[in-house]
Formats: sequence, structure tokens, C-alpha cells
Amino acid sequence: MIPARRPPLLTFSIALVLSVLAFVLTLTTPLRMGSPFLLFIGAVMLSTRIGGWGPGLFTLLFATAASIYFFTLGIPSLDDALRLATFELIALSVIVLVSRDRKTRRKSEQDVVRLAAIVRLCEDAIVINTLDGTIQTWNPGAERLCGYSADEVIGKSIQIIYPPERLDEFETVLARLKCGEPIDHFDTV
Repeated sequence: MIPARRPPLLTFSIALVLSVLAFVLTLTTPLRMGSPFLLFIGAVMLSTRIGGWGPGLFTLLFATAASIYFFTLGIPSLDDALRLATFELIALSVIVLVSRDRKTRRKSEQDVVRLAAIVRLCEDAIVINTLDGTIQTWNPGAERLCGYSADEVIGKSIQIIYPPERLDEFETVLARLKCGEPIDHFDTV
């Protein structure tokens, strides 16, 4: 199921908490002198993953402001400015990549929900089984046409829907599937 969109106030609050946490941990660890941006990259990534590009940019701006104010002593040197610019480019790249990943995941989840609805509403029996013939899914069309509920057949052999005189076809069909051959619309009756 696709989760509902989180309210902006919540996502920006989480971004603020992650930013402050990254800032406090950076101040209280040796990272302050060596890699003050390291934890901020993680905060940017998590903020973007949770709330999208907006909270990610908010975290980036917080990190930039905190870095300029707390981690540069006096007037920033050229080295400090280059480190800050590098951090910002990396953080922007992270925001873009994570935002794309979020969008792709959301679309994939929507596609799965849509396909599940199609299978659920289909009048035909749609049965998915493993290569050894164990039933994994059983749609309502299969319940109507075969007379078994999903609870009765999931985990059992697909042979239960084959008429006794056609059980030899079972092995032939499984052998074809194991070789990667497609099986068209298949009737066992």
C-alpha cells in the first residue's frame, strides 16, 4: 500500500531535528576539525528520503549557515570556501538522486497497486506457482472457477486443479517453464 504523503510541517520538523543532531554531533566529536560536513551529508540524505527535495534543501541551507558561522574562524579562507562549495555540490547531487529514487519508488508502488487490483478483479483464474508447482497466489477468479479458497490452496501443489487424466501435462508444463518458455492461456479443463 502506498503511504500517504507526510504533512510538510512534519517533514520539515524532521529535517530540522536531523540538522540539529548532525550539528551537535559534529561539534562534540573530532569531526569538527577534519570533516565537519560528513554528518550533514547524512542529514541531507535522510531529510530528502523522508520528505523530498524541500526538506533536503532546508537541511543543506542549515548546514551551510552553521558551517559558515561555527566552523570557519573569522573570514573564510579559500580552502574553507572550496570545502563548503564541494559540500554543497555533493549535497545537491544527493538531493537530486534521492528525490529521483523517491519518485521512482512511488511510481513502482503505484504500478504494483494497480496490477494487484487488475489481478484481483479479473474474471479469469490467475495462479502463480513456484517452479516445483507450489501455489503462491490465487486470485478471486481462481476461487470462482476452481472452487477452492486462497487459504485452502496456497502452499499446496498446483496438481490439485488438474483433472486426473491430464496430470502428465503437469510435468510437461513445469519443464517448459523451467526452460524459460512462455505458457500461453492455459486451460486444465
